[in-house]
Amino acid sequence: MCTVTFIPTRRGVLLSSNRDESPLRKKALLPMITKAEDGDLIYPTDGLASGTWVGVHSSGVVMVLLNGAANSFASQTSFSRSRGLVVKQLLNSDNHHNEWSYIDLANVAPFTLVVWQHPSLFELSWNGRQKHCLYKNPGKPHIWSSSTLYDINAMKKREQWFTKWVDKNKDPDSKSLYQMLRSCNDEHDGFVMNRKDTLRTLSISLIEISRSRINFRYFDLLTGTMALLTMDLKRKHESVLL
Repeated sequence: MCTVTFIPTRRGVLLSSNRDESPLRKKALLPMITKAEDGDLIYPTDGLASGTWVGVHSSGVVMVLLNGAANSFASQTSFSRSRGLVVKQLLNSDNHHNEWSYIDLANVAPFTLVVWQHPSLFELSWNGRQKHCLYKNPGKPHIWSSSTLYDINAMKKREQWFTKWVDKNKDPDSKSLYQMLRSCNDEHDGFVMNRKDTLRTLSISLIEISRSRINFRYFDLLTGTMALLTMDLKRKHESVLL
């Protein structure tokens, strides 16, 4: 929800999502495999709003949520619909891109959705007034930090940490990425952060997609629980033009 990485590897792609949230929030449910309209899904479930912040479709589509968007307009202080429910709706659709075109986001707080759909990587964002789509280079590693928690200086610092690690690890896997995400000791701006127990990193999700397989690893940092779910990759053709 608050830190996202994307890394192309020799085997496929590797994505991560670190969720920064109040430790007092109702506990999230571990990821499960569920049926979608046109395949299967894996995602954890927010214990409060029943949405999700990261999920993968058996077609290989991955969606990862970040709170906030560039040039956000959020004059209201409360919103009637959870951003996590939007992620579930998009993931569950048999055509993710048509769903994005028509979905009503009134009364949804600004957000950015990092989407991988082979062979494309892009950001879908809602700034409170308009939807946007920005394509990213899928041949390069990327990192995103939530604009609601990390200012420009913090984002630059985190990008430098990530870039330095990428330069030393030419073909990382989920284990080495997990170790990197856990190694930063900056309590305020680290990849695993803890701001005096009012806000902290609650979980790390790692998604590896190869030519034929999807591995979803989930680490609950409060309980020390780890879950691993796998499913076969069943790609389907879907236009990525929005």
